[in-house]
Amino acid sequence: MTKLSELPYFVAITGGIACGKSIVGECFKNQNFNYFDSDKVSHDFYLPETKIYKKILEMYGKNIIEKNEQISKKKLAEIIFNDNRERLKINSLIHPLVRNKIIEWMKLCKTNKVNGVAEIPLFYETDICNLNWDYTISVYATEKVIIKRLKDRGFDEIESISRINSQLSIKEKCNRSNYSINGEKSINSLNKLVSNLVIKWKSERNL
Repeated sequence: MTKLSELPYFVAITGGIACGKSIVGECFKNQNFNYFDSDKVSHDFYLPETKIYKKILEMYGKNIIEKNEQISKKKLAEIIFNDNRERLKINSLIHPLVRNKIIEWMKLCKTNKVNGVAEIPLFYETDICNLNWDYTISVYATEKVIIKRLKDRGFDEIESISRINSQLSIKEKCNRSNYSINGEKSINSLNKLVSNLVIKWKSERNL
């Protein structure tokens, strides 16, 4: 009979924009977790010659395409962060594909007997949250820090607020998750925190 401690387990990291999700993900990678980046996977669906690329071209016309034939992230963002209906349209195209990729990834982790951590910003906004996750973590930060981080990425305050408001509130995400992590902490502190979590989970699974 297979012991619970011998089975791979899966952690979902979500939280607010610019709260430090990727840094927490890196901490789990340091603990030998296989990492799934939903933003990277989503980006690949927008590449030329994909079905999503062609669909977006049909929806918004050639003005959405840059000279290098790539979809303009800036123009698409202006559409989806200023019109909730358009955002829902895009999400309905992308999220089922991301969900399928996550299912494939989970199967691969099980085959390779390795634990997995997935960074999924819109975790609770989609049915991805209904997959078999063992633990869920929301990463949070104050709005002041978030806006500063977004400013460093080139967004003005209005753009930052529209992105913050487009997602479920950080408070709600934290309430729904097993754990909440302050993304303003130092890397050393986050590494130690994640290491302690992994030790805790291992102990619980050996009971």
